[in-house]
Amino acid sequence: MYRRQYWKALSSLGLVSLAGCLGTAETDDSDGSPPRTSDTGSVDESPTDGKPVFDIVEVTHPSSIRAGETATFQIQVENTGTASGTTDIELLIGTRHDMVERSESLTVSPTATETVSFTVDLGTQRGQYEYQVTDSATGVSQLGEIEITDPEFTFRDLTLDRTVDEGESIPVRVVVENTGTATGTATVSLAVETIERSEQITLAAGDSTLVEFTIEPVLAAGTYTVLLGIESEYGGQVDSTQLTVTGEADDDDDKAVHGEVTTDDCTTILTHEFTEVTDHRQWGIQGQARNESDEQDTVQINVWFYDEDGVQLDHRRFSTAVRPNTAFTFQLQYRGNQPADAVASYHVGAHTMACPS
Repeated sequence: MYRRQYWKALSSLGLVSLAGCLGTAETDDSDGSPPRTSDTGSVDESPTDGKPVFDIVEVTHPSSIRAGETATFQIQVENTGTASGTTDIELLIGTRHDMVERSESLTVSPTATETVSFTVDLGTQRGQYEYQVTDSATGVSQLGEIEITDPEFTFRDLTLDRTVDEGESIPVRVVVENTGTATGTATVSLAVETIERSEQITLAAGDSTLVEFTIEPVLAAGTYTVLLGIESEYGGQVDSTQLTVTGEADDDDDKAVHGEVTTDDCTTILTHEFTEVTDHRQWGIQGQARNESDEQDTVQINVWFYDEDGVQLDHRRFSTAVRPNTAFTFQLQYRGNQPADAVASYHVGAHTMACPS
């Protein structure tokens, strides 16, 4: 209807031939002349006689896909004209930095409908992707969007008594939240010494749940690292905290010394304890740490020893080159002027040299 009105306007201004040169008007098959007009100068109501006329009837596709999945587009094209014809159906989709193009020729009989299918891989980056489907014969396009969604799990509000008496059960509570844009399943795990606990959860996007564990009363007096993690096919998170179990020591070998830990984002202290580190009753700190970065780097371990009044008795440093995502053992001997019995607490600090933090 709009095309006929357009031609009527051009005819009244004597511009029909110019419009034909610009490709706005349809021409007949014989001589390329503009559409036939009646005696009154109006456009013939059947300018498409003997010609194909294409129309993109419908574009179907999933509204969202997971990262790494492919998306299939089904494009229905109708020929409302009176002759068979061929047109190129083009699909353009993606971001401005990563465009995907697909094209296929489609022949459609008069009054018939044909479907062309494109399957595209959009990668793994979450977000909205815009697409454009174009019929090359008419230049008419349809626009739309498809979204890549993924769950993303994180935890917060960890509840754990950091200091307990020997023989006590230790409840652990943590809130796990899906901050992503799709429903997903993850495994929440807790580990301390030889104790391992895990629970599988499924959360819709934006939902959260409380996960509870219990550490049985099997830990002897000492300081332990509690590891809490979330793992799914879409990624994971690991965090740690310290737990001190207090109790009466039977002798000097069972002496409980309180320890604290500080690390950067690239290092995790897995275990640490104040114990005999040689065969000659030399006391010190022994433990394990891990380089969490994706690069080999030098990790430095510092240990400060304090008496019961908080006075520093000694400071030891240890450095080593560690491969990416690899655990290693460290051992630093106490060499202060006071006897090892004077050590009431210690502090372990770990730092990876090239860590951004």
